[in-house]
Amino acid sequence: MPELNTQALPSKSGGQSRPQSARKGLFAGGLVAVALLVLLIVLLAARWPFRQSAVVSAFEEAGGGKIEMGSFRQTYFPSPGCIAERVTYRLGSDPRPLATVDRLIIKSNLLGLLTRHISRIRVDGMHVFVPPSGSQSKFHGLNPGSTGIDTIEIHESTLEVPRKEPGKPAVAFGISQLTLYPVTAVGSIHFAARFSNPEPPGEITASGEFGPWKGVETPVGGDYTFQNADLGTFEGIAGILSSQGKFSGTLRHIDVSGKISIPDFEVKRSEHPMALNSDFKAHVNGVNGDTFLEHVTSQFSKTTVVSDAKIVGTHGHRGKTATINLETRTGRIEDILRLFTKAAQPPMAGEVSFKGIAILPPGKMRFLKKVELEGDFGISDSNFTRPSTQEKVNQLSQNAQTETREKIEKEDKAKGKDEEAKEEVGDRSAPPVVSDLQGHVALKNGTATFSNLSFYIPGAHAQMHGTYDLITEKIDLHGALKMDSDLSDTAHGAKAVVLKLIDPFFKKKRGGGSDVPVKIGGDYHNPTFGMDAGKASKRIFSGAK
Repeated sequence: MPELNTQALPSKSGGQSRPQSARKGLFAGGLVAVALLVLLIVLLAARWPFRQSAVVSAFEEAGGGKIEMGSFRQTYFPSPGCIAERVTYRLGSDPRPLATVDRLIIKSNLLGLLTRHISRIRVDGMHVFVPPSGSQSKFHGLNPGSTGIDTIEIHESTLEVPRKEPGKPAVAFGISQLTLYPVTAVGSIHFAARFSNPEPPGEITASGEFGPWKGVETPVGGDYTFQNADLGTFEGIAGILSSQGKFSGTLRHIDVSGKISIPDFEVKRSEHPMALNSDFKAHVNGVNGDTFLEHVTSQFSKTTVVSDAKIVGTHGHRGKTATINLETRTGRIEDILRLFTKAAQPPMAGEVSFKGIAILPPGKMRFLKKVELEGDFGISDSNFTRPSTQEKVNQLSQNAQTETREKIEKEDKAKGKDEEAKEEVGDRSAPPVVSDLQGHVALKNGTATFSNLSFYIPGAHAQMHGTYDLITEKIDLHGALKMDSDLSDTAHGAKAVVLKLIDPFFKKKRGGGSDVPVKIGGDYHNPTFGMDAGKASKRIFSGAK
């Protein structure tokens, strides 16, 4: 029998060694994976941050306040996290919450679970109540050891800022959306916000960064746009304002620069809209909203006004008072008058300069009633735009010029003109220009009071004082007209004879001509010029000049 070669046959034990080794390797790997999974679960269970007690503790540690939740549930897929509703956050012992939240959604990931890191927090329906001045409830910033957060999104929320006066309703800012990223205690936080402004109502969009938190010294900076601000909510004015600019500084002192555009600004009573554009530099107290305009250049029509101002709260009064120092050097009086008069054409045209101060207190009183203004003005080379008014000035000027009157009378006689035609000689010469019209004005309760008012027309110099009511348009001005001619030269016939008898009482103290008490009355539409009969009679009967 041939010999069997046993070496060529596979060993039973050797043939099973590789599959058994593979099975043993897989089994060992599985044990390791299960062990790691169990370890991970143990670690996550030990460090699971989304238990209600853990979440409350983390928030209280981060912000230093007291957290209460109405309902709470954990989420596991697709993102670990939790959802809390009716959340209340209080500081100190203040019974009123600093903030309430309708719904709070927190999301993380596996790595974040191990490193105490949050991917995203969404806040819906938050209501923040800023503590009043002097309150012990103050936010001191985030704890440096608090959980890091990639993004916080705040939707449809409200920020309430108390007024200084007790019992007055707070000012409410509606926050459409506010995104903060990343949220840390040690560095700056980027933000993008869209919120509504209460006064004047409009929408503000801002982006930038702030932090780290240092209370009122917290740094802040960015860009903003303010759109569709309706000035019609303020009594007496109207227009839609837009503005854009940059800001930087600290919450206590924010420097702002930008531009303002109001394409249809108007004082409601005048109903003359005009484009108003301004460049400005200012600083704002972000704690109480007080604003200080350091340099403002405003342009409307052909007039430029340079100003500085402060808009601040006054103790015991609701709202803020605007105090404005303003100056224009080469403006047009017709542009300014168009703001305050209803007529299609302003009463006067000419170059104007003005320097003064305006005060606009808060309140619902009519704009022309509450605005206060005081200053000095000058108007050069002006004319009255109404033909009837200018005609009276023309006649007054010609009557005041002795040489002009004598020349015209000689020409009329040479041409055989009758006396009636002589009365119309005022229409023959070119309209005289009112020059060096200047004075001091104080506007209060809708009435402008003029003092040291003076102006020149060819042949006469007037010095006057009195009032003009911007609401009723009534004129009440009194003063003296110093003419080159005698009083009797201003009339003809019998009237001239009578005036010759009283000429001595109205002679100027120096030189020829007359010093006559005059008044301007009537209203804007029908002004009247004439001798002040009361003062003239007193001078005649007293014998005093």
